Amino acid sequence: MPMNPTPDFSRTASLNDLLAVTRQVEASIEAGDWAEAARLDACRRPLVESWLAGQRQATDAGQARRVLEAVVATDRKLLSRLEDEKTRISEIARELRTGRAARAAYGHHAR
Repeated sequence: MPMNPTPDFSRTASLNDLLAVTRQVEASIEAGDWAEAARLDACRRPLVESWLAGQRQATDAGQARRVLEAVVATDRKLLSRLEDEKTRISEIARELRTGRAARAAYGHHAR
């Protein structure tokens, strides 16, 4: 997956900026590109802070709610996928340890 451009922080973030980066994070998660998802998530945090600091009074409340719900849903999906990956990696590590122990035991008895 090609890297997405880094958002422009020279201005106050809009909800559209926040939603666009959130969608990019979600696409990276779906593609299994964890490095890109992490990079985009790191870019997204200042967008949330920027929007909260400067844009919220001038924003339609309904639109703000929808975008912030999308951000929260993406965060939940990210956490769930990370937990799934952690479990999968733990299972692989356990299988590797078991295999090493079996090879060691076999090697010890084969001598």
